[in-house]
Amino acid sequence: MMITKRPSLSVAAAVLAFCRPPSSVAAGPVRGDASGRGSDDPFQGAMEKDAESFVFNSYTMTMSASKIEDPGFCDDSSEGVAGYMGVKGSKYDDSEDEKKLFFWMYKKRTASQNSADTDLDEEDTPLIVWLTGGPGCSSSLALLFENGPCAVDESGESTSVNPHSWTESANVLWLDQPANVGYSYGQDNDANESMISEDVYYFLQAFFRSEEGSGFVNSPLFIVGESYGGHYVPAIAHRIWRGNKHVADDAIQLNLQGLAVGNGWTDPEIQYGQYREFMLENGIIGEEEYDDLEEAQERCADHVHSCNSGDSESDFACQAARATCDALYSPFFATGLNTYDIRVPCGPNPLCYDFSHIETFMNSEDTKRKLNVLEHDPVWQTTFICNYLGNRAWTLQLEWKHDDDFAAAEEKDWNDGGGLVRSSNGFTFLQVYDAGHMVPTDQPAKALAMITQFIRGETF
Repeated sequence: MMITKRPSLSVAAAVLAFCRPPSSVAAGPVRGDASGRGSDDPFQGAMEKDAESFVFNSYTMTMSASKIEDPGFCDDSSEGVAGYMGVKGSKYDDSEDEKKLFFWMYKKRTASQNSADTDLDEEDTPLIVWLTGGPGCSSSLALLFENGPCAVDESGESTSVNPHSWTESANVLWLDQPANVGYSYGQDNDANESMISEDVYYFLQAFFRSEEGSGFVNSPLFIVGESYGGHYVPAIAHRIWRGNKHVADDAIQLNLQGLAVGNGWTDPEIQYGQYREFMLENGIIGEEEYDDLEEAQERCADHVHSCNSGDSESDFACQAARATCDALYSPFFATGLNTYDIRVPCGPNPLCYDFSHIETFMNSEDTKRKLNVLEHDPVWQTTFICNYLGNRAWTLQLEWKHDDDFAAAEEKDWNDGGGLVRSSNGFTFLQVYDAGHMVPTDQPAKALAMITQFIRGETF
């Protein structure tokens, strides 16, 4: 996982690619202050490029959300809120219709195991905004399968408490985005991370103005995601940074303190090159096949580079990149193993996991009623990948003020043998052992320890 903590904004290259899995986290703080005026940001150059073009556009918003009244629904140890925020007015959006973005939030558990946090005032308790990747996967899936306060039973009719929920340490809001993911709906023109980050920024502005969200406006804010979140999270954090730096009179300054990406798909030009390394390291291919894939790897990198150039040939290069780069992991698919966890076989569907019980639960009329799903009755949409070698590679190649210090930093044991960590100047790479793509599912206690350490600002 890549972690950037309260002062050091990670804005990595926004590259056209689809999601692929691992077991690593990159993260770090937002350097400087919440206003975005920090000077130690490893991505400051990329941010400054378009900062002068920022304009806070007029927008409208509607709110349709309320507390989850049934104490037996999901978790009775913390207060839940669910519903929609209607957002319209993004500079990229010329539609007359609002996008209805669904969110599901739980406050920090009152009977938390993390007793060190029990004395925090509500506004001092961190707020994590979670974004599942895909692109196109519902964050509600993560709530029920990874890091939320409850899990759905096999029948899809009831839930049980997750003792390792991230609500042990923080308030957590799971957001279904972009429109038409999960319960969210509306005309969706979002074609890149800039458009998506606008929608999420406007969602946050509207949420913090609402009755249910106004109490969190001063809370330390952390943007966290996984997989294709390696594109979403840095772009959204960048948008918040810009908004805070050039704040308009009618905009709320967001108290952004850090961002984290688990098993992120962030820089395909670098990460694709690590697939054959990973397969060789894990005995999936031998030396001869490794050498045979070298040419495909070079062509893949060239096409991805051209794809991101934005010139007249880039559309063709993007299609060529998809075809060429796919060849790099075809030997893995031939094994029948789960691309998200190579320790087990792939299940009978493209995602390798059976989420039918969660789909049943989310599409039941009782669940929709409790979650304040709007009357037009939307259907909840579900929709080897990003391995740790690729994530380690791009964090080491990232150009920023302290890149030499980070590269020279020692990799150390983490969590009594639970992983390996490299950290310098607020930027951290953490490899969690014995976990697949969804670390909170495979190693829930370690994932909770990681996020707790991060939001508390403790040294890794």
